[in-house]
Amino acid sequence: MERSRGAFNRQVIRVSSERRWARTGVDARSAADPGERSLPAWSPWSAGLARTLPGVTLTLDGHPEVRENTCGSCGEHSLLVTSFVMRDGAAYAVAKTALHHHDGYEAWVDLVFGSWHEDADDHLTFGCRVGPVAGSPDPAATAVDAAKPYGESPFWGQKLSRTGALAHPRLDEFWLAVDFLLVSEPRINHHVYHHLRTPGGMSGCRQ
Repeated sequence: MERSRGAFNRQVIRVSSERRWARTGVDARSAADPGERSLPAWSPWSAGLARTLPGVTLTLDGHPEVRENTCGSCGEHSLLVTSFVMRDGAAYAVAKTALHHHDGYEAWVDLVFGSWHEDADDHLTFGCRVGPVAGSPDPAATAVDAAKPYGESPFWGQKLSRTGALAHPRLDEFWLAVDFLLVSEPRINHHVYHHLRTPGGMSGCRQ
């Protein structure tokens, strides 16, 4: 089987995470919502982009896998970006980010923590929507029920509800990984930030 240098079994991940490709919307929430987080400040991405954040060493294991599709909810073109995240050189998380144009430029991130071998049974999935919210000129990341458009499989493990995610001890790890993807994955960065870019950069809002 194909294996990346970070020990992610990509073939197993592709087979076990089949998507139904239908997104249900969520109501935009105010900035006072406890599940709302401010986004990392935008910075230009290039071949020289530093793929780490202060205090923790997160890196991307090779290039993401990108699929084009037609959204089952609106019929428009969409992309699914599968990113393989390493922490201190070890396989750490897999993120599937669906890029849509529903209420503005939306990125739906479903991120799985766990062990990355065929018999793993410890997977834990968080979800969020990144996009416009009421009362803010900037995009925000809002915790949502995880992986709702996907079929059941051991790949997803325990899918956390929004309420469960906000009470979970690994929530801060999830937000850190989301920040990392927003800065480090060019397709995600462009989709979320391209219409906000200015010479000095732009901060966002994370819910």
